[in-house]
Amino acid sequence: MLLLPFLLLGMSVASGSAFVLPQTLLAMPITRSLPTRLQSLLTPTTATAATALTSSALMGMWMERQNPNSGILTSLMVSSLVFSRMAPAHHFLYDRCWDTFLPASLALLFMGMPQSNQDINQREETIDISHRKEHHSIRTVVRRLAGPFMLASMGSLIGCTTAFFVCRGMFCSSDAAWAGACLSASFVGGSVNFLATAAWIASQRGESVTTLVSAMTAADLIVMAIYFAIMAAATQSVSLERWFQRKNSHQDNLVDPTRTATSSASDENASYSTVTSALSTFHVPTALLITTIALALVRVGQKVELLCSAYIPGMACAFLAAVTPGIRRYLPSQAAATAPPLSQFCFLLLFAAVGVTADLQAALQSGPSCIIFATVALLLHGVVLMVGGRYLLAGRSKLMDCLIASNAAIGGPATAATFCGTLPNNTQALTIAATIWGVFGYAIGTTVGVGMYRFLSMFT
Repeated sequence: MLLLPFLLLGMSVASGSAFVLPQTLLAMPITRSLPTRLQSLLTPTTATAATALTSSALMGMWMERQNPNSGILTSLMVSSLVFSRMAPAHHFLYDRCWDTFLPASLALLFMGMPQSNQDINQREETIDISHRKEHHSIRTVVRRLAGPFMLASMGSLIGCTTAFFVCRGMFCSSDAAWAGACLSASFVGGSVNFLATAAWIASQRGESVTTLVSAMTAADLIVMAIYFAIMAAATQSVSLERWFQRKNSHQDNLVDPTRTATSSASDENASYSTVTSALSTFHVPTALLITTIALALVRVGQKVELLCSAYIPGMACAFLAAVTPGIRRYLPSQAAATAPPLSQFCFLLLFAAVGVTADLQAALQSGPSCIIFATVALLLHGVVLMVGGRYLLAGRSKLMDCLIASNAAIGGPATAATFCGTLPNNTQALTIAATIWGVFGYAIGTTVGVGMYRFLSMFT
C-alpha cells in the first residue's frame, strides 16, 4: 500500500489548475481555496473510484511478481469483474489515468532506466552482444520499427475497410462510412484523431452524430480491453515466437529451435528479478521526489501539446521522451530502483480505468453492431500484422517489434513506450523509437480518417 499516497498526490494535482482546460484557465482565475478543493475531492464517489483503480493496479503488480507478464490482464479482469458495478461509471479520475498517469508512467520509465553501459550489460545479460549493439542506436531502432508500423497501419486500414463491407447492413450506409473512417483514424493515431475525424464529418454532413459517437466509444473500450489482454498474452507466448522465427531459422540459421523457449524463460526470470529487486529497494523520499518531477513534466508536456496540437497532436509524449533522460542523471541513485514500480503502477492504472469504464452490458444493449464492427477491424489488423511480420520482416526481435508497432498504432505513443517498459530486454532506444512512431501516427491519423471517409463514401 506504499503506492496509495502517490495516487492521492496525483488526485490532488489533478484537481487543481494543472488539469483545467487551458482556455478556461486563461479566462477564469481560480477562486476556490485549497480546503474547498480538497473537500470536493474527498467524496464517497471519489473514494470508491480511487479504491477501484488502486486495488486493481496493486493486484496487477502483485500478480506480476507471481507470474511475469500477467499484470495487465489481472488489472483488467479485477477492475471489470469486481469493481465495474461498485465504482461510478464516469469519474474525472478515469480521465486522469489517460492524460496524467499514463504519460507519468513514461517519465518514470525513463527515470528508472540504467545510466551506464555497465548497468545496461547487467540488465541485458541474456541477450547476444550483436543484438545488444543494435538496440543502442536510436536511429537503427527507429528504422527497424518503420516496417512493423507500416504493416500495423495497413492492417488497420484493411480491417476497417473489411468491417465496413461486412457490417454496413447493420448501419445506415453513411453511418458505416463514418464508423470506418473514425476507427481507422483511431487505429492509426489515437482517440484525438477519432474525435477530430468525427468533428470533420459532422461539419460536412451538417448534423450531430452524438449517439453513434457514444456507441462507438463504448465498443472501442470493450475491444481495447480485449486487445490489451491479448497483447499481454502474446509477449509470453513461446509458440507464437517460434512460429515467427521458423522462417528465419531455415533461411539463415539465426535462431536455434531450442533458443526461443530458453530465452523466453530467461526473460521471464529477468523480469521477475527486476520487479522483485525494485520493490525490495523502494525508497519513499525518492519516490515522492520523482513522482513530483514526473507530474510536473506532464504538466509542461501538456502545455507543449497545447501549442503544437493544431499541427501535430501527441507532442506531450515526445517532450517527455526528449527531456526526461537528461533529468535522470541528476536524480538520486535510488531512483533507478524506485522508479520502475511507480511506472508500472501508473501504467496499470490505465488498464484498471479501462476495465472499470468498459460496461459490457451497456455496450451490448446500445451498440452491438459497433462492437462487431470494431472487433472485425481489430482482428484483421492483427492478422495482417502477424502474417506480414512473419514473411516480410527480418531479425530476431521481429515479434516484439510487431507488438510494439501495434501498440504505437492502436494505443498511441505513451501506451507503446510504457509497453516497452514491460519487456525484459527494453532499452532507451526502443522506448524512444516507439514514442516517435506513436507521435507519427498522431500526426497522420486525422488525414487518414478523412481520406478513408471519402473512400468509403463512394460505396454508400
